[in-house]
Amino acid sequence: MAVSHFLTAIKAELTKEAKLLSDSSTEEFKVALERWSDRDLKTPSAIVLVATEEDIVKTVKLALKYNVPFVPKSGGHSAWSTIGLEGIIIDLSNFNSVTIDTAAEAVTIQSGVVNKQLIGTLYENDLCLPLGGGNTIGSVPQALGGGLCALSKICGNTSDNILSARLITSTGELITVDEHTPDLLWALKGAGQYYGLVTSLTLQAYPISTLRSPDGTLWTGTFIFSVEKMTEIASLASTLMDEQTHNSANIAVVTLNPESGTPCLLIMCLFFGSTAEAEEYTAPIKALGPLVVMENRTKYSDINDGMDAFCAKGGFKQFKLAGATRFDPEPWGEIANIFVELKERCPDVVSGGFGFEWVTGRQKVIELDSAWAHTEVKSWVESLSWYTNEESGPAVDESTERALTAATRSFKKEEIHTYQNFSRDSSLESRFGSQERVEKLQALKKKWDPNGIFTKVLL
Repeated sequence: MAVSHFLTAIKAELTKEAKLLSDSSTEEFKVALERWSDRDLKTPSAIVLVATEEDIVKTVKLALKYNVPFVPKSGGHSAWSTIGLEGIIIDLSNFNSVTIDTAAEAVTIQSGVVNKQLIGTLYENDLCLPLGGGNTIGSVPQALGGGLCALSKICGNTSDNILSARLITSTGELITVDEHTPDLLWALKGAGQYYGLVTSLTLQAYPISTLRSPDGTLWTGTFIFSVEKMTEIASLASTLMDEQTHNSANIAVVTLNPESGTPCLLIMCLFFGSTAEAEEYTAPIKALGPLVVMENRTKYSDINDGMDAFCAKGGFKQFKLAGATRFDPEPWGEIANIFVELKERCPDVVSGGFGFEWVTGRQKVIELDSAWAHTEVKSWVESLSWYTNEESGPAVDESTERALTAATRSFKKEEIHTYQNFSRDSSLESRFGSQERVEKLQALKKKWDPNGIFTKVLL
């Protein structure tokens, strides 16, 4: 009953450019419902495709008035951007302008902007920004959760570069969050999803020369090995992780060869600097005898294109991360075998894998504290599950747990970090660091969202 009253009311309030989708049998509704993963996908009573900030404010206010729960959706990658018939989705994807202030080297983005659009606009203006590694990821939500990225050593994470935000509070009020609300700005930098619905962010950008090349390009390298090389690669990676002279971002993952569909070891490297420097950095990798080597110089606007295959919508997917300030290479031969066994057990595993990523270079000093607690992490262990038969879920989950347990078994519990953009069931301390930081976040949650409109996390 509450939802029907809401639907009647919102129809009269939306701008003509907005759309209200409430018939789940239509193709338009089905397309709007699509997400990165079909895992735990629910069907809401309605999807509100907003077009303006006014649309968003009115939708939130009426949802609050009629006690209708809602979730925002930007790029559709979040495991929590889905809701059942009891609620609605506020789809932000059409609210997606990018405004560049070239004098201030700052960019303001609306909440429907995705990384490919933002990076392209920055590149056109000879600017860059630390952003996550997927073209279709929503730029605002990934920034609010921290924004792990290839440029984190040079520029900090995305959240470190938040200057201000426009935010709808739990009472439906639209406010500006900036230096005049320092505690709330602090919380938005790493835990921002839990304090309101952010309609736009203003971020610090950087000259394109930050990429350390004269033409706005970076070097990319892709190396494919046999799975049996994982132990040697992990041992080598443990030394490369300490590199401070060269700036690079790297991932090593046991996955499926896109040509044959059989398990392989894939290494991908983004290098910021000259080709000669990149070849020097990757020489030890090549010395281990890759089966395939692909090297190129790529425009900054195409920095994430190598991950497009992993960003496809649909299928059953889940992404998990666990980080630590040290790396243990010992279990990775075992972990590689877990993935090989999983593919044998579940032939419908079509991609994904188990791996680790690291960023090299000297860490930029972040002057202002924030809710982000993972700057000192040396390496992130990652698991991407991707299968097509829902019945394979338990087997995939079991293998994932075995792999993550093996990768972190030499660490004490307090050493393990988890990334809150991918986890809401790990401890608050693993997501946000010290007890002092957690308590500050909890106090701010009670102040700004005491009833848990934007999830019960931190209450």
